[in-house]
Amino acid sequence: MHRSKFEGVVCCLVNPGSRKHFWSLLAHALNKLDDKSQDGGSDLTQMALAEAKKRDGAVSTTIREWSFLGPFPIGKTEVDGDPVADFGGANQAFKDSLESSHVYRSELVSNGTLTWTTLKADGSGQVHVSPAIDWGDLVSSLGSTGIMEWQGWSVGEFYVNQEAVVLVRCLGVHTIYIDGLILAADIYRRERFWFSIHLPVGLHTMSIRLRAKVQQIYQCQLKQSGTMRFELHQPHFLPDFVEGQLVTPHLAMPIANHAVGKGLKNFRVTITDQSGKPSLAVSMASRDLEFSVAHGQVFYETVLHVWTLE
Repeated sequence: MHRSKFEGVVCCLVNPGSRKHFWSLLAHALNKLDDKSQDGGSDLTQMALAEAKKRDGAVSTTIREWSFLGPFPIGKTEVDGDPVADFGGANQAFKDSLESSHVYRSELVSNGTLTWTTLKADGSGQVHVSPAIDWGDLVSSLGSTGIMEWQGWSVGEFYVNQEAVVLVRCLGVHTIYIDGLILAADIYRRERFWFSIHLPVGLHTMSIRLRAKVQQIYQCQLKQSGTMRFELHQPHFLPDFVEGQLVTPHLAMPIANHAVGKGLKNFRVTITDQSGKPSLAVSMASRDLEFSVAHGQVFYETVLHVWTLE
């Protein structure tokens, strides 16, 4: 656990109102102490978790504060290297930021030295990353706008106060890491796809490797999946309806699998309600898929047969 978090617990015990998410923070610290003992979870830990869930919810819905390290020079996508790999990666560099004497070098800043800075997200979780660099001077010096492209790492923490399957959606980036596990994001900002991950109680780290030109905007949101094993999205295209008849009986329904470690197969479909004329009937084009919809996959080929009833 990050040292500042333990220090925050001491501060909060003196004045709980002085720090946001006090109960989530306290529950995580107590849970860490329980892990090191042989007595199992204590009553105090359970009380703190119950209060944390009551006040902050089962899962943080957004990350309000991020730590950013950058900008670093960028290379071609195929051969580009991680600028903090030599320091153990972004997560380790983040954990060591209060205790280590690591010096991060970048030719994009005036003094050649970088430190971690804090970024604030708005109420929806959107973060605007705009390094304070004199880009005009750099472009004039080199005679190329390629110098305006940079990379960096953004790291944030969120709480899980109840073991759960958590749905994560990050817009504007293609990949994220949660506790080092790589997850798909949504670089095209379609605002409809979520990726699921099973997380235990505690404090978790989300890290994002940013690649941008001048500035970058991303947005991350989280929610508990509950009992929702899959999600059915609106189809991208609907068949035309001409003179009371469908031009084609085929309809592709995108299905997202949120069940961690489990595939989806053997779909069934029924019409629960309809009004107006003509009446419609529907069935699966194939009762059984040849393969399962994998965890985290969005399957576009779930074809339905739709026809009108006279």
